[in-house]
Amino acid sequence: MAIPPLNNIGLLPPGVHACNLDEIPTWFEGDLLRHRIWMGLAQVLPQMRAPFTTHAVPQGRLILGGSFFSDKPNPADIEATVVLDASHPPTLMGRFVELFYTSHSQWKDEHLVDFYPTFPGQNDFSAFFQYVGVKTANAKGLQPNDLRGVVGLSIW
Repeated sequence: MAIPPLNNIGLLPPGVHACNLDEIPTWFEGDLLRHRIWMGLAQVLPQMRAPFTTHAVPQGRLILGGSFFSDKPNPADIEATVVLDASHPPTLMGRFVELFYTSHSQWKDEHLVDFYPTFPGQNDFSAFFQYVGVKTANAKGLQPNDLRGVVGLSIW
């Protein structure tokens, strides 16, 4: 399991690329801005994990994406979603709603982590993060709905 190299347009190849948490820093080794963003994510991960510990249930999958995983010289942040499924209790989902509303702005502003939980039957941010989007499409001569890769972690 490793993060693949960027493709010829400077993005991860389409798909969800499984890796371990400790593999990601070697991917951006030497890039000080990405290191800063990564350290911001490291600071909020315990808060993302806490609801699973409190409810004694397996963690949802963590999906990471955005320009962090591209050739963009100055990514603004890293996109993150925790994917919850029907096996997770409603109280856990409620805790993630609360976490989003109380922490999203702070995490984005202070830690450069753009976090959105993914709930069953709702917006699937793990899929949304795979679209290149308008800014990247314009910069690279692509269509906004073209796909790029993201990183998926089952254990984090």
